[in-house]
Amino acid sequence: MRNPRADSSLTAATTPDSSSGDPGSSFRAALSRTAGTSTRDRYPSPLARRTRRRQSRSMRGRGGGTRVTAVVAALALASVGLSACAILPRSGQCLDYIDLPTSTARYDEAALVVVASVTSTDRTAELSGRYTVHRALVTEVLKGHRPSGALDVVNPSDQCTTSGEPVTYLEGDDLARDGRYLLYLRAPAGGSSTWTLVVPNALDDPSVAAALPHR
Repeated sequence: MRNPRADSSLTAATTPDSSSGDPGSSFRAALSRTAGTSTRDRYPSPLARRTRRRQSRSMRGRGGGTRVTAVVAALALASVGLSACAILPRSGQCLDYIDLPTSTARYDEAALVVVASVTSTDRTAELSGRYTVHRALVTEVLKGHRPSGALDVVNPSDQCTTSGEPVTYLEGDDLARDGRYLLYLRAPAGGSSTWTLVVPNALDDPSVAAALPHR
């Protein structure tokens, strides 16, 4: 089968150059244009074409394998992260307490109102957050039944809390300062033995007890 490109080259090589009047000049020009390219490069054999196609497919395969490996690694890391979250669950809460601005309002809300000597301990209680437990040794009862022994008391946080994490306070925990206080307490709930102040920092100086009813 004849090659069209070869025919066109022969045509160009044998056509006289009318501008120069020299029939051999066109032939020499055609030779100079094709001198830098071998016949093998211009017309590769079927074997060379198949070899190039195999090399191209091999390179594409290697690149695709790298991408697949990267995707698998990313999915593995994501599954590890999800497993860690499943092993270490966390829950929290943000409470809006009712406003109890006066000692009378706190007295009415409380289940137990006592005068007690308070000291901090190194113990904690988990109540949707980790609270420091304070020990209250009761010396006077204004409302409720006098419990036996000292009370474990916590001051509820006025900030959002997270289970397992230490709680914080906007202006600090007033029970952290050891001393003698008038405490307005809420009864333990859910089988707990820990009493809580009715609202954050619900305590007064013991002298306020004189203005409150005793029952």
